[in-house]
Amino acid sequence: MEETKVIFDLNSQKSFVLKRCGILVAVFAALFVMYLGMAMVPFLWDARSLHYILYFIILLLTGSLFYTVFMIRGFKRQIKTFEYTPEGIRVNDDLFISDLDHGVGVNFKMVVPGKVDLGGVNMTVSGIGDNGKRIEKTYWAGPLKNQYCLAKRTEIHTLIQKRSAIRREGELLKISEENAVMTARYDMSGEKKKRYLKFTAGMICAVLLAAVALILLYGSLSGDYMTTTIGCFAAILALTVTGYSVNGLLRFKSNLKRAAEKIIFSKESLNVNGKDYAVTGDLSVYIRLIGVPDETMPGTYIVLKERATQKNEEGYYLRIRDKGNEDLYWLGMKIDGSISMTVSICSYIIALKAKAEASASV
Repeated sequence: MEETKVIFDLNSQKSFVLKRCGILVAVFAALFVMYLGMAMVPFLWDARSLHYILYFIILLLTGSLFYTVFMIRGFKRQIKTFEYTPEGIRVNDDLFISDLDHGVGVNFKMVVPGKVDLGGVNMTVSGIGDNGKRIEKTYWAGPLKNQYCLAKRTEIHTLIQKRSAIRREGELLKISEENAVMTARYDMSGEKKKRYLKFTAGMICAVLLAAVALILLYGSLSGDYMTTTIGCFAAILALTVTGYSVNGLLRFKSNLKRAAEKIIFSKESLNVNGKDYAVTGDLSVYIRLIGVPDETMPGTYIVLKERATQKNEEGYYLRIRDKGNEDLYWLGMKIDGSISMTVSICSYIIALKAKAEASASV
């Protein structure tokens, strides 16, 4: 019998985390002792060198504290089991329903984006729970470069691919022979709220940084090199945060104008936001992925990565080409249940077209 369950024993990897913490503590202690030694003979070192070393020690200590906190939080919400059942996907004790009206999205993302692994990898699962309500839960999937955790995340990735292919065969049979209908619904209200909160937080941060920059630069009129440097850095950071926040909001509002709301699919037609497309040899559909960073498990869903062809494009899009015309619908920034269903719809249309072409050639 084919395995449909992945058991994730993160408790067995505590020694890996403890070793990393030990290395960080040892490096911090060595630097701190070196700093104390240099401070005891100040005539051999200039004040600027001592300041730089102290800043680096503080940065290392801050990173170590963040790492420790994220690891403790991670173990408290760790993934223990991932199972593909006839009803859908079950993670630990949580069931996410998967059928012709509900999809399940699975995303692997770093806790803290970037090159340095401060918090490991989160697995976020979204869809409809067994209570009929939309849910999204995040589980910790271990440190990024830990070999055991990497192997287990790969197992989950492989299981999703294999079981999704089997599920789609059964659903395609229902659509093509039983005239079943598949519906994907999109609700951008939650994303809209998050975007505006993110923009507001970014602007508040930019104002605070600008205020710090002004105070430092005003105080540096006496010629203090270090104060001037920090003030300039704060000013540049304030401008960067402002640009990032404004650009992010403009991208979202631009995409919101072409967002998908409801996609209905049957063996003969595809309807997106009230517009009908006939499932014929002229219809071409696929998912585009543009500029979504931090994918720690790429390829879980069949999408085409492309460069942006229009201003402010970012995220997942449904591209439909029909008789020389082209429509582009925005689906969101991350794989959720609705995007998962839309990926299935694309695969069904391709399969139905192939079947029709095979029948016509006989």
